[in-house]
Amino acid sequence: DVMSTPQLLKRLRKELAYEGDVRDELEKELANQISIISEREGLISQLQHRVERMVREQGELETDHKVALLELQEKNE
Repeated sequence: DVMSTPQLLKRLRKELAYEGDVRDELEKELANQISIISEREGLISQLQHRVERMVREQGELETDHKVALLELQEKNE
């Protein structure tokens, strides 16, 4: 039977070992990419919070400036 010759079995074992190595490398690369994505998502989240805080602070400053301007206008009248 051709399927059970030692040469074929040896070749199949070698192919399986190679495929296992390739799979291991792909799994390592996937884990690395997942780590990079997680890190970037964390940075994006931090930046979003900073932007939200800056927008909020900008709104507060504008309100303060409007109040100060109205006070000056009232003093001028």
